[in-house]
Amino acid sequence: MSRLGTGCLSGIYFLFYFYYITGRYGGYCQVCSTGCLNSACDNSTGACTDGCIRGRYGTNCQSSCTVTNCIGNCDRDTGQCSNCSRGYYRTNCQQRCNDGCSNNYCNKDSGVCTDGCIQGRYDTKCQLQCTFTNCIGNCNINTGQCFNCTQGRYGTNCQLSCTVTNCNGNCDKRTGQCSSCKQGYHGTNCQRSCNSGCMDNYCNKDNGYCTQGCNERKYGSTCASTCTITNCIDNCDQDSGQCSACNQGFFGRNCQYPCSGDCIGGCDKITGTCTECKPDIVGPYCNMTCGSGCVVIDEKFIETCYRNGTCNTCIGGRHGHRCDLKCSTGCVAGCRRIDGKCSNCIKGKSGPTCTTNCGTYCTACQQDDPNNCSECVPGRTRNNCAEDCPAGLYGMGCKNKCGNCANNTPCDVVTGDCGTVGCLRGFTGTSCQQLEIKDEGVSPAVGGVIGAVFGIAVTSAVCIVAFIFYIKRKYPAAQSSTVAGSYQMSSRPQARKKSNQSQNPPYASAKHALHKDDQPYANLNIASTSNQPRDETYVNLESTQKK
Repeated sequence: MSRLGTGCLSGIYFLFYFYYITGRYGGYCQVCSTGCLNSACDNSTGACTDGCIRGRYGTNCQSSCTVTNCIGNCDRDTGQCSNCSRGYYRTNCQQRCNDGCSNNYCNKDSGVCTDGCIQGRYDTKCQLQCTFTNCIGNCNINTGQCFNCTQGRYGTNCQLSCTVTNCNGNCDKRTGQCSSCKQGYHGTNCQRSCNSGCMDNYCNKDNGYCTQGCNERKYGSTCASTCTITNCIDNCDQDSGQCSACNQGFFGRNCQYPCSGDCIGGCDKITGTCTECKPDIVGPYCNMTCGSGCVVIDEKFIETCYRNGTCNTCIGGRHGHRCDLKCSTGCVAGCRRIDGKCSNCIKGKSGPTCTTNCGTYCTACQQDDPNNCSECVPGRTRNNCAEDCPAGLYGMGCKNKCGNCANNTPCDVVTGDCGTVGCLRGFTGTSCQQLEIKDEGVSPAVGGVIGAVFGIAVTSAVCIVAFIFYIKRKYPAAQSSTVAGSYQMSSRPQARKKSNQSQNPPYASAKHALHKDDQPYANLNIASTSNQPRDETYVNLESTQKK
């Protein structure tokens, strides 16, 4: 198969081609322009598709660039340079930058120096010469004035000489005044000396204040004042003159007060409180001892009481912060340390500290109410001991019986005594609880009757015995009848005795005394019958009256 023309296959012609060879374009496969980059062009128009090779421009890159100072290629459409080589500017980079431009750089369009000017040049294109000889570095790029002057010079163009001799460095470029002074000087022109009290002879340039502090025993902003305090450690405060630290054993603003003599290791400079106290001494200032009522826990008294002298624990019977107060004598088993309150009171006392007496008639009461009685004095009962014992009772709790007082008088509710009224007849004792039993106690009438009866009885008995004895000896055989007769004879005096008894008033009186109302006998004291012979007398008398 042959080609058509140079680049086409021979014998074949199509209106449209589906395949093109690289570097060819058009129906006849013409060769792309030699200026096309990578030999690439449009299949139809032949326009370079990848741009132009260096030095060429135009649609088909058929034109040659004429600018020699371009960076890269010229513009494809116009043939002009986009970026110029260093040192050139304008449209086709045909003009050189001013030789005063730093680094030989200038703007492509205007030629203005972009990196500033070289030494001694100013203006936008650095084409003007700085005329000042005392500049340090370059002059201002816009005005040509100096930024910094050489040592000893100042002014807009560094044309003036500094007159200040104690400047540390140069004077101010605009004013000629010193910005910093040499060591030992201060003031606008460093014309003043720093105070000799300044440490290392340094002071502030403007006010002369010592910037490094003061020398020993000097104070004040300029260290012109002298410390007069003798107990300072090192120096006094630079501002106030007061001591920042005192010698051991002193405290106060001026270390004028001595620490307590019982301090160990000195005391606080401001408050004077001791670091530690000697044994047996307590308190912030070591000026107190533990209270005598404290329970001793340790020999240094560190745990025995606190630094304010307050005891940790009190001995029995003491209370208060220092255990120096005694518990009330009305307390049972001591009292509370803080406030002295008792847990219980002895009989007759009440109140928190058991110092209040119970009510008038109370011997024991509630601790919180002195009138709430739990036990009364003898002779009182009920309603918090507000009432006397009922009639017939007396003593503690009204448990004892009394009575037999004359004229039905009540006994004393406290002692049970009948007092001055005395006892009923037949009773004795302070409370009339004993029977009155004594030989001479029977009335004369009764004694006479008893004596007569006793005499008759004895005489009759003697006579009967003698008569019987006589009969037995004289008439032995008739003993039984004689005895019977004797009995009858002996009964006569008894009958006569009975008759006499019924007619004798004393017997009636005795019987009345012994057989009165039985109530008093219920209260008789057993001790009143301890004398057996006297009891028998009454028994015999009683049996005689009842015959």
